[in-house]
Amino acid sequence: MRARDFLAMSMAASLVDPAAHAQQPQAALQCQGRYEQQMLQGPVYASLWMSDGGQTTIGNYLPFLYLGELHKLPGRVQLFGWLTDAAGNIVNFETFLHPNGEGTGAVWVNHQAHRQTYMRLVLKPKGFDIFLETGGVASFSCTL
Repeated sequence: MRARDFLAMSMAASLVDPAAHAQQPQAALQCQGRYEQQMLQGPVYASLWMSDGGQTTIGNYLPFLYLGELHKLPGRVQLFGWLTDAAGNIVNFETFLHPNGEGTGAVWVNHQAHRQTYMRLVLKPKGFDIFLETGGVASFSCTL
């Protein structure tokens, strides 16, 4: 394969929505929380990446995610958050969760992924906490 062909394929692949590669349909939780006195709210999208075969549907895995019981799922869950504050700033995060409900990932503001901060997300019943590498903590509650 020539370098030009490889570059063209890479550019085309970068235009494809990552969610299109998920192994299961996406679902969304509506979440809100605070970070440094700033209210953030918006959807957190989830997709299940199967690891042991089998089949599942959104209706089957979303309740386990909502209740913080990922150990009952046959795969890993990817979360992507799209949160906004009152001023319209966008806060995104992405992580893959382990069966224990924890995962590491990144968080960034206003589409500046090159300035991301690493974080650890801990799922809890009806929400999650984000622990930033800078020492900050944000706590969120979610609804189906």
